[in-house]
Amino acid sequence: MRVEHLIAGKAVGSERYFETVDPATQDVLAEVARGGAAEIDAAVAAAKTAFPAWSRTPASERARTMRALGDLIARHVPELSATEVIAIPNGYDAADFEPSTTPPVDETFRIVHTGYLHTELGLQQRRRARLRRLLGGTAPGVDFLTRSHVYLLRAVQKVLDEDPSAQGALEVCLAGVLTEADRREAEPYAFVRLPGYVPHDRTLELLRSADLLFLPMHELPPGTRAGIVPGKTYEYLGSGRPILAAVPDGDARDLLAESGGAIICPPAGVDCMSEAIASQLALRRSGGEPPRPRADVVARYEYRALARRLGEVFDRAAG
Repeated sequence: MRVEHLIAGKAVGSERYFETVDPATQDVLAEVARGGAAEIDAAVAAAKTAFPAWSRTPASERARTMRALGDLIARHVPELSATEVIAIPNGYDAADFEPSTTPPVDETFRIVHTGYLHTELGLQQRRRARLRRLLGGTAPGVDFLTRSHVYLLRAVQKVLDEDPSAQGALEVCLAGVLTEADRREAEPYAFVRLPGYVPHDRTLELLRSADLLFLPMHELPPGTRAGIVPGKTYEYLGSGRPILAAVPDGDARDLLAESGGAIICPPAGVDCMSEAIASQLALRRSGGEPPRPRADVVARYEYRALARRLGEVFDRAAG
């Protein structure tokens, strides 16, 4: 069997082909076109030509098109529809969180977020939302601004307004590459610290020193599940520190609920987040023990456990 490129809806050959083989038997499965500069240029040109019409297509219609494509694949290649799919997720390195490397805890109640914030993306979406709704090019109820620090900062300010004794005792540390929009939203709040980009070893220190690790995600319409788990979720769990998760229904929420070490709020839930922060602050002041994730759940995502799972998949494939 020979597999060609599909460019602009047509089969396109190549000057050279490579063989793809069954890893278990080494039988040749197909000859596949090896793309070169000409094929890449043709594919890019076809994509540019198709983009204007596709971008004007309502999201609901695009979704129907993609689902129909999946149905066609399942119908015409029946062996694919019955194929077992094994998902091995991201994970963490247990050596990063050995107890011997835990830094001393100071008096500050610290909320930490590591990685990118998405302030500019969220603000841009809101600026364009009305026009895109009129054109039918956006799904209602989706809000990317909740992936930023905007609602967390409002929640912390609410805690400080209701408990003046917390002034100076609360700190929000936002570590990672920051945009001007990220800095602008943080500027009014004296309790925010912006170290910017920090190397991985310093990031680990921040995770281990946190009283709460902040995990935000985008808002989705009611009844819609998020099928992604942010990569930082696994390191957050591996750190053993409590997590303040502002996440929608979906895979990440399910994992965090199972772990037992997270306080879960809606993505834009300022009241929920402020109550959680105030509760954890009071718990620390009283000397109480913060929530920690279940060790058996966290252990499933340690790199060595994931490597063992991958090895089992290879063993099965090899017969």
